[in-house]
Order: sequence, then C-alpha cells, then structure tokens
Amino acid sequence: MAFPASYVVRAVFAGLAVAALVTGYIGLHTYAKTLDLPSAPLDLLYWDLQLFVFDSAPLDEPKPLPAMLEFARFAAPGVTIYTLVDGARLLFAAELRRFRAHRSKEHVVVCGTGSPALALVERLRATSTRIVMIGSAPVATAGDRRVLYIRGDARSPGTLRAAGIHRAAVLYACEPDSSVNTAIALAAHGVARAGGRRPLSAYALISDPDLCAALRARRLSLPGRPRLRLDFFNLDELAARVLLDRHPIVNEQPVVVIGLDALAAACWSRWRAGGG
Repeated sequence: MAFPASYVVRAVFAGLAVAALVTGYIGLHTYAKTLDLPSAPLDLLYWDLQLFVFDSAPLDEPKPLPAMLEFARFAAPGVTIYTLVDGARLLFAAELRRFRAHRSKEHVVVCGTGSPALALVERLRATSTRIVMIGSAPVATAGDRRVLYIRGDARSPGTLRAAGIHRAAVLYACEPDSSVNTAIALAAHGVARAGGRRPLSAYALISDPDLCAALRARRLSLPGRPRLRLDFFNLDELAARVLLDRHPIVNEQPVVVIGLDALAAACWSRWRAGGG
C-alpha cells in the first residue's frame, strides 16, 4: 500500500523531531559539564525544548559544541519551521476549499459522513462536476478536486450558505437521524436562491419505511409550487427496488421471504405492488 507523499514527509519530520530531542538532551548533558552548569534532568529537558524555539540558554556560551548538540540545534528549528509552514498550508487550503464551495454553481451538496453519504459521493463522482460534503468529522475524499468538504452542522443556514446551497442544484441529507435530515431540508428551504435560480431539489434519508411513505404522501398533498423540491427516500426500499429489478420474480413460481427486517418487508411490499 502506497502512502501519500505528505504522510511520508510528516513521518520523516516526526522522526527528525525525536532525533533532535534525544541528541539535544545527550549533547546538553555533555556540554553542561564543560561549563560547570547544573545538569539536573529537568534543566536539561528545559534547555532541550528551547532548541525548538531558537533560544537554548547554554548555547550563548562561546565554546565548541558536541557533535550531537550541533546536530540538534539545527534539526530542532528545522522541525519548528516545517510545522509552522505545514500548519499555514493546511489553514490556507481549508479557507480555499470554503471559498470554492461558496462560489460553486449547479453543484451537489451531500450532508453526512456515514456509509450512505460516502457511497453516494462515490456514485456521484462519475456524473457531477463538483460535490460539496458537509459533516461534523473530516473525511477522506481520495484527493479528488471535485469533492470539497465543509465542517459544520448542516442544519445551520450559515453552514449551508458556506456550502453554496443558494447556487446548488441538488441536496442530499444522509445523516443517520431522520429528524436531522428533515431539519436540514427545512433549513435549505429557508435559504434564498441566488439569481432567480430554479428550486433546489432536496432528498432526505428516512430510516423508517412507514414514516418515509407518510412524508411522501404529505408532500404530494401540498398545494402550489414550493421553492424546494423535497422528496424522501429509504435505503431498504431502494435496495429492494434494485434487487427486484436485477432479479425479477416470475409470478408462477413460489416466493419465500426469509426474515422480518425492513429489507425483507420492502421486498415483499414491492413484489405485491407489482402484482405478485
């Protein structure tokens, strides 16, 4: 398994930091004896840590340094400089992603970092020019520049605006909690669309099939043309639809459904609805 270059560089500098600590401690112990300085372990550790901030007191003395201390006094500041540069790079990259997400147009917004959201993103990679994910925990996006990540609560209008929801084409709410997904859809409904764009299409994951059917019925009974084209979906129903489409059941053959879980019930209901 090949590791990304950034991981390799960080591992190298982590090893360099450990080497600087060890060699600095040993070198300071030797150097302190030549200066008749106290060499208590805590004093040596304090001076050793000061090497990382360019200010170790014993080095002010104009005397030749031991080889280990000579190495440590250059290696430790090098680790500090790399850490500052890498931190600034990550901060700049995060702000750049937020800017790109906010300025995106006709993109897809996926809320959630669980298995359903990640599986959906993998399917959308082939069809969508840009995808913006919203979640409370960072996720790996396989280095695809089309997939941007915004960290935050998708129920917050501010987070949705940061993801460019006012210019997005489609929203998928895929959090594990159905009530959270409904709240995300309602929050998206409250964000004004930019430039008179067509209504946002939103899809909310509902884990309970009966509740999903009830919400669909309620949506269909609403009058008028809302600003938000909202629909609800259930993973078991989708799985049952795909299963029966790929493996259709011949009516003359007996059918046995084993299990009482939601997927089995969805398969049975879809088969009966098809005239089985």
